[in-house]
Amino acid sequence: MAVIQVIMAAALLLFAAVLSGAEAGPVDPAKPAAPTGAGFRGFITEVFARVGTEGMNPEELATMAVLETASGTGKAFKATNNPGSIHKHGWTGPTYTTTFGEVLRKYSTIEDGARDMVKFLLVNPRYSKAVAASRGRTGRFFAEVAAAGWATSLTYAADLQREHDTRNGTRTA
Repeated sequence: MAVIQVIMAAALLLFAAVLSGAEAGPVDPAKPAAPTGAGFRGFITEVFARVGTEGMNPEELATMAVLETASGTGKAFKATNNPGSIHKHGWTGPTYTTTFGEVLRKYSTIEDGARDMVKFLLVNPRYSKAVAASRGRTGRFFAEVAAAGWATSLTYAADLQREHDTRNGTRTA
């Protein structure tokens, strides 16, 4: 009888996880989950600094990640470790399809996702021009990446700048 109760309890927990949109699978205690909300910004800035930014400002990349992932709380980010919400675009690795039908690149770790975001910005002709145009010009990165089409929002550059300024208490452009 006790075995049946344990099985039923496990089944209920799994069912609740599926209903909440959580990913099923074992939790690796050696790999803690990324913080969300206010703690996410510092965490993702450190991730970008660790993986290398090829001269881009890790704080500006982190600002993009904050917006793209809803401060680390977004379901797609949690499922993909993709801080830039980078779409498939010729990617042959694992993918994740959002409820809106967007196909995003999926990474094993947040570090892998951050590393590929930097690479994508540098090798994609649209974005590499934006990165080149903003080098050494603090605050231009947001306008250049938005103009290159990173997001469909008409206010993307302003939204990035506002998020950056709010977190830093400064105006960079």
